[in-house]
Formats: sequence, structure tokens, C-alpha cells
Amino acid sequence: SMDHDYHFLENLSWSLAHRLQQARGRPTRGSP
Repeated sequence: SMDHDYHFLENLSWSLAHRLQQARGRPTRGSP
């Protein structure tokens, strides 16, 4: 369904952004 696809893309984009932040050595939420 479209709702499922939307959540999948939202989750995927968040995952990619999170990886980019880690690759750049930026502190993530919950890090000291």
C-alpha cells in the first residue's frame, strides 16, 4: 500500500542520514 511505501521511504531516509552523521564523526543523540 502507499502508506507502507511512505513509511519505508521515511525510515530509509532517516537511516541514510544517520549513517552520514556517523561517517562525518558527528555526535549522535545519546552520545557523550
